[in-house]
Amino acid sequence: MATGDEEGHRRTVAAAAAQRRSMLRRIDAALARIEAGEYGWCAVCGEQIATTRLDREPTTAYCVACAGMARAAGR
Repeated sequence: MATGDEEGHRRTVAAAAAQRRSMLRRIDAALARIEAGEYGWCAVCGEQIATTRLDREPTTAYCVACAGMARAAGR
């Protein structure tokens, strides 16, 4: 039977693994956008994503305005 510490460690490891998988999915999606010639263009409105935003968040597919709307909508 797992102790509380062991169970806490397992949850921490599982959360870290989920974060890594999520980051890999975002990286794969960004690479696909590069290959398709769509990197740097917002997937919602089609406007160019600001270079400063891409510098801070290179895997984003959304401009600031569309990302804000998506967060507000709970996505």
